[in-house]
Amino acid sequence: DNAPIISIENPPAGGGLSRGSQLRELVSKTRDEFTKKAVKDGLSESEAEKQAEKLIGATWDVGHINMIRKFGYGDKDIVKETEEIAPYVKHVHLSDNFGMENTELPMGMGNVDLKEIMKKLGKKGEKARKIIEAAHW
Repeated sequence: DNAPIISIENPPAGGGLSRGSQLRELVSKTRDEFTKKAVKDGLSESEAEKQAEKLIGATWDVGHINMIRKFGYGDKDIVKETEEIAPYVKHVHLSDNFGMENTELPMGMGNVDLKEIMKKLGKKGEKARKIIEAAHW
């Protein structure tokens, strides 16, 4: 009950684990490994899976995924990336940009479609802890 949550963040687009499918695969495999070890240590498989889901997830940085725009992607692609990771989200980092640099603008000052992203994150997005990243403002 006192264990920390591991929430792996997508880095700015272009690097490893920056895409929804990559991050989803890492979180899924990490949960599987956790479950195996917990079962070996005496938990039932169902309880181990429950704990893995509770303790291991993703932080979805909306500004970072928006940066796929610099590689020619658009709104639909960003939404698709969000759908890929949605079931695993525990935190959402909120910052805006124009898709070229990680400028961490306040929401509404760039072209991140936060409304559509949050819609695609669904219940997980509603429950997720939201952290505003507007460092230079």
